Amino acid sequence: MEKDDVYTVIVKKFPLGKDSFGSDIYIYKPLEIQQGFISDDIFYNDNAREYHSIEDIMVKNKEFDEGYFLDLTKEELLEQYNIETEKEIYDFYNDLIENSFVLGYVDMDGMLTISTMNKDKLLEEDMFTIAYTGGDIVIPLENVKEVLSTGDMEQINQFVEALDVYKENIENMIIDQAHEEEEEQKEDLLSEEDKKEIAEELLKQQQMKEIEEAFAKEEAVTNISKEKIRELYKDLMSKVIGQEEAIETACYVIYKNARLKDGESKTNCIFVGPTGSGKSMIADTIGAFLKEKPLVHVDANSLSTTGYVGDNVEDCLSQLMVKADGNKFIAEHGIVVFDEVDKKGTKDNGDVGGKGVINQLLRFVEGQQYKVEYVLNNKKRQVIFDTTNLTVFACGAFPEVYDELINSKTEKPTMGFNGVVKTKEEIEKEKKDKINSIDISHEDLATKGKMGPEFTGRFIIAPLHRLTKDTLKDIITTSKASPLTREIKLLEEDDIVFYNDDKFVESIASKAYDEGTGGRGVKNSIEKVFKKIVKKTVLTMDDQYADEETGKTYLYGTADDEGNIIVKTKDGNNILEDEVKEKSKGKVLKL
Repeated sequence: MEKDDVYTVIVKKFPLGKDSFGSDIYIYKPLEIQQGFISDDIFYNDNAREYHSIEDIMVKNKEFDEGYFLDLTKEELLEQYNIETEKEIYDFYNDLIENSFVLGYVDMDGMLTISTMNKDKLLEEDMFTIAYTGGDIVIPLENVKEVLSTGDMEQINQFVEALDVYKENIENMIIDQAHEEEEEQKEDLLSEEDKKEIAEELLKQQQMKEIEEAFAKEEAVTNISKEKIRELYKDLMSKVIGQEEAIETACYVIYKNARLKDGESKTNCIFVGPTGSGKSMIADTIGAFLKEKPLVHVDANSLSTTGYVGDNVEDCLSQLMVKADGNKFIAEHGIVVFDEVDKKGTKDNGDVGGKGVINQLLRFVEGQQYKVEYVLNNKKRQVIFDTTNLTVFACGAFPEVYDELINSKTEKPTMGFNGVVKTKEEIEKEKKDKINSIDISHEDLATKGKMGPEFTGRFIIAPLHRLTKDTLKDIITTSKASPLTREIKLLEEDDIVFYNDDKFVESIASKAYDEGTGGRGVKNSIEKVFKKIVKKTVLTMDDQYADEETGKTYLYGTADDEGNIIVKTKDGNNILEDEVKEKSKGKVLKL
């Protein structure tokens, strides 16, 4: 028998055991529809996979897991069932699969019997259809159970239980369907006024749900638990190395502002420290941890007095509203970070980008209402925004303040026989060593930093120290935000394994320390090294350093006595140790 363009139902064969006569009992569960052709009683789907017919006499001698039991061509479907379109065809078979719980056969003395349980028959007449070679008979479900239960196999009893569960599920489905129809009939009988009342009630319920969700979000903003503050502190300490005092100050500000009562004034914080000491990183880490509080970074260099070219303070409030998804309460309890604020203190009084901005920030920090426009979901909106409850962080390096304070404490070269003679390098080193002993006060920021007492008095100072060489090494090796760890993980995605020794870390840390660029310098130096590694191993070298056994590239980072970084291939295969060592000899990636 051969048929082309056949639709068929694929079934899975589940052996249940044997009946009381010792004959095998199987159950077939319809799984899916497939299209293909039949040749010699074997169905081949479009992917050339074959399925044996369960009516094939060979089935009883083989343990086929899957087969097919119904096959009809398009012509047969049209002739027998008046089915023509692809949708009608799939609806026909899907209905068959849905309505046929199991398909099975009992092989007794070489006689093949196929059984199909039909959902509609089962529900309406409590009947079970038995199809066999000589025709079809319909017998009560209880009789089928009795026949199946003549054997003492546990699997057969489980099948009988399954029939009961299936019938119960179908009955429940019919009951649910009847309820739905009853509700639909009731709805048809409702007047337009009743329908309107029901719609209004449903709308109120939805609005109440949205209000409750909004309250929950607002409560999360104003009720930060001590447990959460502890977790924030731990997170900051694991990522920002060597700045414990600044971290403690920042956590104190967040903790205090989350517990403000009516009439109490908030506390703002200004991070003061050299470039690369971690000022922005503390603020960014806080924003990432406290996801319920929207945070906006503002480059103070871009600010100008309202009405002039440049950004103004209202722009950051617009960003807060968008980040808070239009929730004014959440936005008003957010965080604003003004970077490079020290640059504004060095301008003349008449400069609209200098003192004019400082005067605006005074009102902003203290608490003032602004008319803010923002765009959300492509719709322009307006809101009156009160900054009274905003937590404000300011960041500044204030190099002039440090220079003036250090110069006043640095011993100057003197003339005469007892004079102190120092080279320029010695003086610079002495200044670098003294920077961490400088204690900057509000008065220093106000006068030497030219920020004015009105501005500095509104902030608590969080000092950040110039990072020592040991601290920079800790950033590389222990920080959860280590730039070296990030680069190593990036290479691992392409089967490049990187190892390094203390000389490698020492060289990176020394360079950043000597340049005075702190954590930012560490990141830049590491990226410079790894950019060249990527060029050698990813961009241009076609995996020539890959290990033959593992397919991975093993690299080793170190430094020579002069502190020059060297990256060389590393043997990672102990099976071909001598050969690999010989191959890797002299393979140095000169950076």
